[in-house]
Amino acid sequence: MPALLLAARPRDPGRVLLDVRRRATPPLVTGVAWVLTAAMAAGQTVDPSVLDALRRDPSFAARGEWWRVLSPLLVQADGWPQIVANLLFLAVIGYFAERRFGPARWLVLYLTGGIAGEVAGYAFEPHGAGNSVAIFGLAGGLLAAGARDRRSVSPVPVVAALAWIASIVGLDLGGYVWAAIASSLVVAVATQVARRVADPTRLFRPAAVLAAALGVLLVAIADEHGLPILAGLAAGALMTREGA
Repeated sequence: MPALLLAARPRDPGRVLLDVRRRATPPLVTGVAWVLTAAMAAGQTVDPSVLDALRRDPSFAARGEWWRVLSPLLVQADGWPQIVANLLFLAVIGYFAERRFGPARWLVLYLTGGIAGEVAGYAFEPHGAGNSVAIFGLAGGLLAAGARDRRSVSPVPVVAALAWIASIVGLDLGGYVWAAIASSLVVAVATQVARRVADPTRLFRPAAVLAAALGVLLVAIADEHGLPILAGLAAGALMTREGA
């Protein structure tokens, strides 16, 4: 995490103007979501039937199990690597999203990504689970906010959001090792950019365009994370205006 913070730090911090009230407000919604996600991860580890009861199941409607529309966001289908990654990025991206958008719009972004991800999940991976799709809603929202008003978002969440997206592309290419390599490359490139560009926030718009392109790519290869990225970008753009 220190490397991520260093990579994203602009040369002139005064250029990044954040609302003081947002900075001072504790990220309560992020904290509640993190604790709930961690508790459910512990629960499914102790009792695997928790995962079976809440994960996606394409026959949910026939059995009247309507909670499976959103309940897959509460559990993780791929074990500890997924649990650790999702908790880490929920903490980082969730914190900055709540500081930028506030708790109510944080929930809108989280559920926008979550619902879009479950729709895509039932189409592409009908027995999966995980809250990464909801986190992509937050990531897309932050990238859109940075693109529309670069003074309202610091470089840290932009780098984190791109690293999160890159990790999914790497995961599709070759598993968790490639996911770690892809996200690390994003941080490494961001470090070089921060050293050479007087105002890295000018790259926020290209970063959002890159995120949209990767979202389309993920949809094209039948990965359920692509649609939440695009949905988060769209929702974030609608929520953001210049100077807001």
